[in-house]
Amino acid sequence: AADVFVPAGGRPHTLNAQNTDAFFLADGRPSSPLVVEGANLFLTPEARLRLYQRAGVRVVKDSSANKCGVISSSFEIVSAHVLDRVEFEELKPRLVDEILLRLRTLAGLEAKLLFREYANYPGSLPQISTRISQCINQAKDAVLDHFEQDDSQVPALFATLAPEHLPPTLATYAVDRLEQLPKGYAAAAVASFVASRLVYSEGINFCETLPKDRLAHIALSFVDAQRETQRAVDAVKTAEGLDTAHRDAIVRLLDRGGARASLDL
Repeated sequence: AADVFVPAGGRPHTLNAQNTDAFFLADGRPSSPLVVEGANLFLTPEARLRLYQRAGVRVVKDSSANKCGVISSSFEIVSAHVLDRVEFEELKPRLVDEILLRLRTLAGLEAKLLFREYANYPGSLPQISTRISQCINQAKDAVLDHFEQDDSQVPALFATLAPEHLPPTLATYAVDRLEQLPKGYAAAAVASFVASRLVYSEGINFCETLPKDRLAHIALSFVDAQRETQRAVDAVKTAEGLDTAHRDAIVRLLDRGGARASLDL
């Protein structure tokens, strides 16, 4: 038995509907109450469901558990286009540290949303993980469709959002050398940044209710709304005449719902 089972390799569908009984001990308890699916497709959907229904085993699905692999690949693409070999070798030690820190931050956003939704709403972790991916992809596709009609916002949005999603050093080079990135990459990156920000901030239940024909407008407006909210937070923090308790309460309210409220949906 183990506290956590982390399959980080193996063939797809290693744990499936035919062999899930082997995951349980002789007394009927699961050999682990938590599975973090580091390897893609290690469990079949049926296996995930059976483990959950039989003993409440929490399975962090591959699309959430190893999302940083996809993110790392995107960092690699940026590095290959904005840094030459000499620059890369010189910056490599710093980049490695920054990438690891950024991956931990981004993984934390996924985990926080996943377990928050699991604690507050019905459904298994794999179901919620799938919905997170669907919400992000829908918002990203909507923003990309918008950019196909008008991509004038892309350079400014990339300059604003890249430092939040890319490692700091890599973001600086990417913003300065935007023209070196493959055609369409900046628009795709911005669409991903915008979609992730909306979903991780407001959750899947809110995002699933948004009208599809206005999704791009809402997602892009949310970026502006967060910026306005941050200005309000900064103003409250420096305002005179507020005691600490009231100031902290106002800041908490703005942080939790200021951006969404300003969308006036």
